[in-house]
Amino acid sequence: MGDVNGHHPAWDVHCYNPDEVGRRVYDWVIEKDWQVLNTGASTRSGYGEEAQHSTPDVALAHSNLARRCTWQAGTDLGSDHLPQVITAAISGSRPRRIRKERWAFHKADWAGFAAACEVAAGAMSGEDSVERLATAFSGAISGASGKYIPRGARADPQPWALDEELVRAVAERRAARTAVQVDPSPENQALWKEKKRRAADAEVEAGQRSFREFASTELNRPAALGRVTKLLRKMEGAVMDACPGQAVSGDRGQLVAEDRSKAEAFVRTYASVSRHTRHQPEGS
Repeated sequence: MGDVNGHHPAWDVHCYNPDEVGRRVYDWVIEKDWQVLNTGASTRSGYGEEAQHSTPDVALAHSNLARRCTWQAGTDLGSDHLPQVITAAISGSRPRRIRKERWAFHKADWAGFAAACEVAAGAMSGEDSVERLATAFSGAISGASGKYIPRGARADPQPWALDEELVRAVAERRAARTAVQVDPSPENQALWKEKKRRAADAEVEAGQRSFREFASTELNRPAALGRVTKLLRKMEGAVMDACPGQAVSGDRGQLVAEDRSKAEAFVRTYASVSRHTRHQPEGS
């Protein structure tokens, strides 16, 4: 991962035409059987009247590891580049499941989309080859879509997500973020940092209140142990230990990842400890 200063529609939805660096990086990715982890979200945002959103930063992983990775742009730390946060699941746990992103066509700015496509079409040259025109065409549509058609995926919400104080703190944080984008003055920067800290504290407090209520009400009701365990694990943001696609320690001390290998390891371990045998050895 790094700031490669290269642009390509594979990781930058605002890119209409890939530049030379972007093409070279993407060609290498395809040749080496790697994958781009970026979701297309911007990793760089300028402030003020000349604010521009782009993605010059890219994160890559081999296809064997990419399916275990999730990528997201991190919290603004003061730079015009956002940090890249990558979570790789390599043992008995995995990040919280995120649903597949979907386009919100009902929220699209179709006028802006059409105008952006027209501008991109006007910049194309009839002297270019068919391949370059096709690449520019797909890049124009991809860039206009990322800018004017919202998309996203809702994560599984925490039980305390609708806490009134937390909702209010998050709304104030978003308002402060919008204000600093419009006017990056020291006062707005300081207010935004204060609202971010307050929202983080509010989330912790909301989680504590939710757990106290859960412990005093839900845990005191007659319920199956499995249901209580599931609720507790959800409160922790955890998942079941046996995750599909995750490597586990086999019966011979080796890591196994395939479902069949896991099943065979289980059978061998069970056979070595079980007292139930179908066939008695001869002479017994």
